[in-house]
Amino acid sequence: MRRAYFNKIRTISDKAKLFWGTQERDRLVAHLLDVCVDVRTTAVILFSSVDRFVGAVRVPADTVLRNAIAVWDIVNEDLCVTTDDLQHGLCLEENFYYPAGEYVSGGLYELTVWGLFAKECGEEGSGLMDLSGCGQ
Repeated sequence: MRRAYFNKIRTISDKAKLFWGTQERDRLVAHLLDVCVDVRTTAVILFSSVDRFVGAVRVPADTVLRNAIAVWDIVNEDLCVTTDDLQHGLCLEENFYYPAGEYVSGGLYELTVWGLFAKECGEEGSGLMDLSGCGQ
């Protein structure tokens, strides 16, 4: 499942990514709380740095998003969640470069979203959401 998740992430357009400077953590958290309205208690798989030993866990999406920073610290790697069928998901990571290679002093948060997690800024539909202009 983990391998399929990361294969999915690699196929997602840069238009399905949102960025905040690390000094804008409150805006990131506010966005994740807004997404809770759309995903509610949808069951998601939460990956962690030890899931190859103990397995990934299934949790309600809104529980992860309402506590995203604390959960991110616990999983000890990128915050990665997806539904069983990989149709809906999210990956939150901290980077120092935009996808085009531009360096960002101090770093940035990069949020890759698809399916229900992308409804906040995109149009509803079965494909990827065009998030250009949201959160940037």
